Amino acid sequence: MKNILLLILCAVLAYSCSKDEEIYPATKSPLANFQTFRLVSETGVNAAANVSIDTIKRTVTITPVSGVSLNRLFPTATISEGAIVQPALGVYNDFSKPVEYTVVAGNRQVRKVWTVTVAQ
Repeated sequence: MKNILLLILCAVLAYSCSKDEEIYPATKSPLANFQTFRLVSETGVNAAANVSIDTIKRTVTITPVSGVSLNRLFPTATISEGAIVQPALGVYNDFSKPVEYTVVAGNRQVRKVWTVTVAQ
């Protein structure tokens, strides 16, 4: 009897672990946009002299402050209500080349890939 219960428990655990993670909606909003974007250096200095956000092309173009190394910058942003960003912001990243972020709308139905470019 114990062996049967153990077998059933293992089968249930294996099935539950194989499911894709579900992301429940936070809002009904279909918007998946960056509203603001900021880069900070390791010393806490604002690294962006100018930021341009294009919601049609889904691009963020940043002119850096003179002399800032692009290899290790800390991004923060304001996004559409209820949306999430993947990979997560708030982690140092190398912006010496374009970086892609996926913004998932609050309704979790709309996903938009954004490209962040820091150009001298």
